[in-house]
Amino acid sequence: MTTTSNHTTDRDAATQVVADQDTADRDTTIRDGVPAVDGTTRVEATVAAASWIPSHGVPGVLRLPFDVGMTHYDSPLPRRIVPGDVAQLIDHDACRSVNVLSAWIEVDDAGRILRHGRGGGGRVCSTTVGLGPIEVTRPGKAAPDLRPSAEVHPDRVVFTQTTGGRTWVPAPRLLRRVPFVGLQAPPIWTTLRLTLHADGRVEHELVGASPFPRHWVYGPDGELSTKSGVLGFRHWYRRVGGRACPWGARDLDVATTPIETDLEREVADRRMRADGPLRVGRRRAGQVLARQGDADRTMWLVLDGLLHVEVDGSPVGEVGPGWVVGERASTGDGVRTATLRAVTPVRVVEVHHDVVRPEELARIAHTHAREELVHG
Repeated sequence: MTTTSNHTTDRDAATQVVADQDTADRDTTIRDGVPAVDGTTRVEATVAAASWIPSHGVPGVLRLPFDVGMTHYDSPLPRRIVPGDVAQLIDHDACRSVNVLSAWIEVDDAGRILRHGRGGGGRVCSTTVGLGPIEVTRPGKAAPDLRPSAEVHPDRVVFTQTTGGRTWVPAPRLLRRVPFVGLQAPPIWTTLRLTLHADGRVEHELVGASPFPRHWVYGPDGELSTKSGVLGFRHWYRRVGGRACPWGARDLDVATTPIETDLEREVADRRMRADGPLRVGRRRAGQVLARQGDADRTMWLVLDGLLHVEVDGSPVGEVGPGWVVGERASTGDGVRTATLRAVTPVRVVEVHHDVVRPEELARIAHTHAREELVHG
C-alpha cells in the first residue's frame, strides 16, 4: 500500500509487512534510518514479486518428474494480494520464492528528504518430492538478500533488492565452465526497484530475474502490475549459476509483458481445463503467427513469449502470456486485422470457439483495441 500522511508516531509500518514471516533460517527484516517525527510527511510503499512454475513450463524429458506426479506445477497466482500476505504463498506451497521490498522517506514542508529506510526480504519454498505413498519435504536454500545502498537524490530515493535461492533437489547438468558438471539446481531470483519521490509519487519495476520460472510483480496497491514474459528453462538450466547470477558477477535482464484482462484469464482457465490433448504451437523469434489480410478465424492463448501486434507494418502493441489473440477475425468478417509477429520464441495453444462466447470475444476485442490506442 502507498500512503502519504502526517506522522505522529514513531512506528515503522513498512517493516511490519514481513515482521511475522518465518525467520527460522535467518532474519529477513532490516531497518535503516530514523523513525518519523512530528511535522514531517512520510511516503511509504511495499511491492512484491512471486516466482512460480506454470503448467507445461518445463520442456522435454526434464518434465518427467512433473508428469508422473513426483513434483507439481503451480496454479496461477491471484491477481491481487495484500503485500503482507505474500509470504503465505510460500507457506501454502503456491510458489517457489517471494521478494518483498518495503521502503519509506520523510519529507519536510520544503520538499526536502530528511530520512529514509526500508524493510523486507525474501523467502524460498520447501520442495516436496513424492513417489507413491512416500514423500520427502526439505527446505530450500536461500541466498543472502542483496540490498545495495539506496540512491539518494534531491527529489527521490531509489531502493533495490535481490532475493532468491535454490531448491534442495539435485539437478545434475553439464556446465560450460569448471567443474563442467553441476549437481545443484540453478538459482532463481528477482530484483525489484522501488522509487519514492518527495512529491508522493511511487514507481516500481522488475529490473532483473532468473530466466526461469515465471515471475509476477505486485504493486503498492496489491494488484498484479507486471510479469516476466519468457520462460527460458533451457538457458536457466544450462547456463545460470556461478558468475551468471547476482551472487556471482551480474544480474540478468528480464523481458516483461502487459497484464491480460480478468476475462482473458477466465477464458484461459477454461481452455486449460478443457478435454482433449493440449497441442502447443511454437514460433521462433521473427516468425508470424497471424498475418494481416488473411482469412482465418483461429484464436490462440499465449502460453509463453512476446508478440508484436502490427498494423500496416507498424507495431501498435505487445502481448504476452495469458493473452487471447486472433479474436477480432472471429468477431468480424473472418479477415485478420493485424499481424502477430514473435519477438521472442513463443508458445501458443488454440482456443476453440466452444470455450468462449461471442459476447466475450467482443469484449476482449474492444479491450485490446483500447490498449493499442494507449500503448501504440
